[in-house]
Amino acid sequence: MPNAATWLITGASSGIGRSLAEQALRAGDVVVGVFRSSAQAETFAASAPGRSHGVVADVTDTEQVDAAVAEAVAAAGSVDVVVNAAGYAVVGAVEELSDAELLAQLDANLLGVHRVLRAVLPEMRAAGGGTIVNLSSVAGQVGYPGLGAYDASKAGLELLSDALRGEVAPFGIRVIVVEPGNVRTEWAGRSMRTAERHLAAYDTTAGASREFFHTLDGKQEGDPDVVASAIRAAVAESDPPHCLVIGEDAHGWIADELHGRLADLARWRPSS
Repeated sequence: MPNAATWLITGASSGIGRSLAEQALRAGDVVVGVFRSSAQAETFAASAPGRSHGVVADVTDTEQVDAAVAEAVAAAGSVDVVVNAAGYAVVGAVEELSDAELLAQLDANLLGVHRVLRAVLPEMRAAGGGTIVNLSSVAGQVGYPGLGAYDASKAGLELLSDALRGEVAPFGIRVIVVEPGNVRTEWAGRSMRTAERHLAAYDTTAGASREFFHTLDGKQEGDPDVVASAIRAAVAESDPPHCLVIGEDAHGWIADELHGRLADLARWRPSS
């Protein structure tokens, strides 16, 4: 990767996306941040004139994404690193979720990434390389009561990324999936949505999750700046990890999940 890389970061207004944008600018890189409002984009563009560029797009709108990527390429000249950090979570039991709530979750967290990839990959292939960073979660590996929609969106993102990795490797493009644990972002606060339907039958499972996440907001162990630093270190590697797990909690949950799967595989192999 060149000394002064160009980053395209969705979800740059808050959380891990914002931390990444700020760190990349401090390192002397060029950053194109994708925001939901013109005011946010203008403020970001003024933070490091000539190296900070703000574009406006909702990742659920194909035309806006295409226009934003075109504007980013026109402003920066190239895109070396794409970070898909935009997204949110809806909390509710699987049975409580409406079609619209599940589809909206998938639209933002999975299809939104696909829209960005479709728009930027021609530029990366023409340039002969680049790095794609798709921000998943421990939820991409471990299901949790009340987060079925979010879990599905992140698990889908992980397998999409796995397929993409093999497809773009011949063009010198790398794909990194990031799996953080609980991080002090707005994920459990103003960004979180709750299913409209409430079934008392799930008060001790999904209902407990709703209450837990409200109390968790702002108290998560993970620091977005630490996560951003780990991502930047992985991007700088000549042989980056396929999956970058960040946080002691994430390492523990994913290890337990994988051990359980291996145990099931060994137990049922003779009869299956």
